[in-house]
Amino acid sequence: EIFSEGLLRLGPLYIKIGQILSCRENLFPKEWVTSMERLQDRVPAKSGKEAWDLVYSACPGGKVGFHRVFSDFDDVPLAAASLGQVHKARLRETGDAVAIKIQRASLKEIYDKDLDLMSRIASFVDKFGGAGGKV
Repeated sequence: EIFSEGLLRLGPLYIKIGQILSCRENLFPKEWVTSMERLQDRVPAKSGKEAWDLVYSACPGGKVGFHRVFSDFDDVPLAAASLGQVHKARLRETGDAVAIKIQRASLKEIYDKDLDLMSRIASFVDKFGGAGGKV
């Protein structure tokens, strides 16, 4: 649990790494795999005002554009993962029930910072350690 909690605190890129690692039962003890499996679809979600803010920022036209297309939106997500979450909504024009997947805010900036950090760490390891000086 401690490992997967740490990945959650570190953010989306690390959650994604945990999701990948959770599929590698041959590499980790069963309790680690079980702990990381929850990163597949049971990541803490944004509900209430945070969900509304996410959906407005993701929709072309913002709040006005969103309400032009949808008549109803459930701000409690059905599921949440590293990159986004899924909500129930209803199309204004047809009344059809739909699922909306919304991406978490600022993902590009977060990923850019995390990937830069990982690149720096890899460069450091290449220079000062690793198998034969190469990683």
